[in-house]
Amino acid sequence: AGSKKSPGQQAIDDAVIAMEKVRSEAASLAVRLLYNELEMMGVFIVAQIGVTANPERAKMSLLGRFRPSTVRRYLAYWQGFRKWVGQTYGKFPTSGEQLVDYLLAREEEGMGASVPLSVGKGVACFEKLGAFSPDTWMASNPLVEAVVRDLLRKLEEGAPPRRRAPRMLSAFIPALEKLVVSCAKLLKICGSLRFDDLAHMR
Repeated sequence: AGSKKSPGQQAIDDAVIAMEKVRSEAASLAVRLLYNELEMMGVFIVAQIGVTANPERAKMSLLGRFRPSTVRRYLAYWQGFRKWVGQTYGKFPTSGEQLVDYLLAREEEGMGASVPLSVGKGVACFEKLGAFSPDTWMASNPLVEAVVRDLLRKLEEGAPPRRRAPRMLSAFIPALEKLVVSCAKLLKICGSLRFDDLAHMR
């Protein structure tokens, strides 16, 4: 019989299993949302996945190097663009000019300084994950890039300065290492951990 795990080790193992489950569920949701959008657009990669021996497993490769949370965030920007084009032109997005019209319409409605770049990144992410031909990418259209730059310049001029938390100087870290001889204490300080976060550490 194998050695029995200590309560601390068992708690760590349980936490790791729970984290893996959450990651897996997040990835599955992101893949499902992405695949639905690609299927709606009639992208060729959807047909390719359909003829593989294991389509469900092949779908999971769609995320590429992107994290599920990133894909979901970018998809929200893509969906906003896709729905606007559908309502305005009665069809799916096909050109950079439509993206320009969408960005200018969003400007008229009022938008934050980060929106133009985020919309561009969202469309670019969708086109990349959908294996669109690079010469048809809407996000890299020269006119789109010019409009995004112009909107960023205008929106940032009137925007209040960004609020950021003060960063810890890197010089503090070696000094802390010298002062704090216990690795657990150093971890607690740098990670702002609570007592119960360290309950099972020796």
